[in-house]
Amino acid sequence: MVRLRRLPPLFWAGLGVYVVLTVLVAAHALDGLDRSVFHFAVRHRRHWLYQAADDLTDVFSPTADVAILAIGAGAMAWLRRRPGVFIAATVSAYTMSVVVLATKYALGRSLPYTRPGHQAQAFPSGHTATFLVCLGTLALLATTRRRAARAPLLAAVAVGTLLVAASLVYDGFHWLTDTLGSISLGVALLSLLRLGLSRRTASRPSAVGTPPTGRTARRR
Repeated sequence: MVRLRRLPPLFWAGLGVYVVLTVLVAAHALDGLDRSVFHFAVRHRRHWLYQAADDLTDVFSPTADVAILAIGAGAMAWLRRRPGVFIAATVSAYTMSVVVLATKYALGRSLPYTRPGHQAQAFPSGHTATFLVCLGTLALLATTRRRAARAPLLAAVAVGTLLVAASLVYDGFHWLTDTLGSISLGVALLSLLRLGLSRRTASRPSAVGTPPTGRTARRR
């Protein structure tokens, strides 16, 4: 069991930002900022850019992101003969879903185009959280044996997350703070997964330089 003091600083940073944003959103302290960003996006809206943003969020819908993670993790589990890979992916996605849905229903925040007083579960953004956690989880699982590729893959996931978040805000599907909350939550969850994977890899016995034991030793 991981002790609290040994959890990575990135986890505490992400969790702290998520909690603070949740409290501020619940208190309507950031409504002015969100409305200002929303009206700025409306004033600078272009049809071709609006359509491109809409297409991006359609392609990388939560359903598609989960499917990509399931197929990728399933393939890795099969090829490596390690079902734990798929289990880790399932736990990561499930944890994200539980936290997102619980927060959504607890706050009941309206979306930009929803009439005031009508609950629409805006905070946090499910689109943003699902993309970051699912694609980030896949990147971490895929690079347990190829650490050199981890930074570029995570950078690509980060850029993709920002594009999805910006598209949602630009098209008026979400408030800015909805996406920021999802990003902070995703960072916290991925840092936990990274810690778990690094500990699991470090605890694996190396086949090189290990003394023969049992039946192997008797054969020699």
